[in-house]
Amino acid sequence: MGHSNPFVTGERVWKLGHQNSREGLMDAYRAQSVPMNFNVRFVRGNKNSKVYHLPEGCPSYNQISEKNIALFSSEQKAIEAGYRRAGNCRN
Repeated sequence: MGHSNPFVTGERVWKLGHQNSREGLMDAYRAQSVPMNFNVRFVRGNKNSKVYHLPEGCPSYNQISEKNIALFSSEQKAIEAGYRRAGNCRN
């Protein structure tokens, strides 16, 4: 999703007894000032089948189990990630 994780990138190392901090968290005021666009419709991929569904024209868009959903900002991003278009999409 484009967020950096310093433990994954190797910038930080987890140690036994690690205590979480608020580092990287947005405060409540800043979180409210960030514009939210609820009209954005993501391409949904199924992690198990590697098939993606478009928000319009794909009847199975809302039938993917929540734990198996991979979100993509575009159809091209899904293709680049190795997913193929669902056969029942009408677009």
